[in-house]
Amino acid sequence: MDVIDFDKPEKSNVDFLEGMDGAPPGAENWIAPRPAKVESPSGASQSLEKVAQSSNAPQSPEDLQNLTPEEKVLKEVDKYLEEGRDFGIAADYDKTIADDSAKINPEIRQAFIDMIASGREVVIISSRGAGDVVKKVGIPGVSVIGTLGWETLDKNGKSHINEKFKPYQPQITGILRDVRERFLKEQLGRPIEVSNDPNIELDTPEGQGINLQRKGYNEEYPEGINLTLALSNLPPEAQERYGKALELYYNEAFSKQAALMSAKDQAALKELCGFKLRDGMTSDGKKTFDVEIRPTSQISKSKALIQLMRESEDPKRQAHFKDMPFHANWIYAGDHAEQDGPVMRAGHTADSLSQGKRGIFGIWSKPPNEEERAVRGVDAVVDGVTGNAKLMTEIASKVKQHSSSEQSSPQ
Repeated sequence: MDVIDFDKPEKSNVDFLEGMDGAPPGAENWIAPRPAKVESPSGASQSLEKVAQSSNAPQSPEDLQNLTPEEKVLKEVDKYLEEGRDFGIAADYDKTIADDSAKINPEIRQAFIDMIASGREVVIISSRGAGDVVKKVGIPGVSVIGTLGWETLDKNGKSHINEKFKPYQPQITGILRDVRERFLKEQLGRPIEVSNDPNIELDTPEGQGINLQRKGYNEEYPEGINLTLALSNLPPEAQERYGKALELYYNEAFSKQAALMSAKDQAALKELCGFKLRDGMTSDGKKTFDVEIRPTSQISKSKALIQLMRESEDPKRQAHFKDMPFHANWIYAGDHAEQDGPVMRAGHTADSLSQGKRGIFGIWSKPPNEEERAVRGVDAVVDGVTGNAKLMTEIASKVKQHSSSEQSSPQ
């Protein structure tokens, strides 16, 4: 069995320019570098209070250089609000707005609720299935880019899958169904049941549970476009046994569906429905082991966010993003320096998409066990989910206050 490193960024998720649709000619030569050093704030709440208490915050370039990264983000928020400029809020899910237990931070949840109530749009970008994210956050009106960017769920709860899957929908559904049903019956001795919940927990003979996810699940794709089984709680010998069984089921199911297809279509199907074993480590040192049947490539987070910076009539805006928010500017928070850094610096090329200033302000929710370092594209460094919660709360307060003042102003 081929095992890949769970935490090693895939090429398409790291190199933004190499994979971006419509990158401007020579863009790789004009990405403006960020400062070589990102200063660490002594505490997010302290620096935020300094900005909040100062109605005459410095405006000159010299004074701006003396602001902490958080203060610069809040200063930009003030600027957007004062000038009536367009912006949205976007964030990764795990370890950015949710802890290792995958439960959303209550302060961030409230901040998002307040922003949406004040007319701001919030988008969560995750490798999780969009339906699973929506269920976990429990916030009406939030939009999600899920399943490695191949799926979107708009603020009205409507699911869209990338058009590449449509010609192969019957084959993908057949493969995922065969693997899931054989695993339940032959390995767990369970009845072949169909659940409307795309994320379920299964008991095993070993006594530990398995998490089974059908990512991209909707009416058109009843098996989703990605079947993930999290085997991390099992002993190594059980992981190996189940991994080999799932690989066998996949190979036989794929051969069955591809038997009457041309070589070209078989290759396309393999790209959209491949087999992977992923092992890695959580931030607290716990080993992870997952089996996935999923697209072998992905729409990187940077490409996904660039899609949200294209107007709906832009021919380069992909169809499954058609009902997603459009904003010229985004504030984006992520926890993974190597994977989320490209998202943050994607805004440096965004000015070329159309006339008018566009950009992305990046917040690195640095995990507790990581050393702070310079990361291109990062405007603010906060201490994990807790630090991000303080910053999001301050942003929400500014947005809410501005919205209230606008409503009370005479027309």
